[in-house]
Amino acid sequence: MKLQNILETYYRSRVLLDQEPVKDQLLVHLSSNRRLYGRLYGLYFAAVLVVLAAAFWAMIADLFSGTGTRGAILAGAGVTIAGMLKLLQGAVREWSQTDLLLRLLSDADEAQIQRVLETLVSKTLGASEGAKP
Repeated sequence: MKLQNILETYYRSRVLLDQEPVKDQLLVHLSSNRRLYGRLYGLYFAAVLVVLAAAFWAMIADLFSGTGTRGAILAGAGVTIAGMLKLLQGAVREWSQTDLLLRLLSDADEAQIQRVLETLVSKTLGASEGAKP
């Protein structure tokens, strides 16, 4: 789940603040989100390494067989690796933002958590609404 969705799920208005404490559930959800994106990072990195190794092996095999498919091999690996690096970048961004929030909110009380969530939700919603044509 994206960090933005988690923030919107646990944000409460000031009226509901005393009725529903969210700190424990939020920290558990953020921890599982951090673990998920850590695993995705490992998966994406392993996929990049596999594609690199396969391209290298195919290049070596092509040198010895002389079929002349080096261009196709490099093009295929280049497109795949570029896409995987973009996914890798997103996973690192989500992981680092989640980790930062976990560190900040672990010692905060409910009112402080809601102020942080209010600020983050309003900034991200304002940014996404401003980006629409």
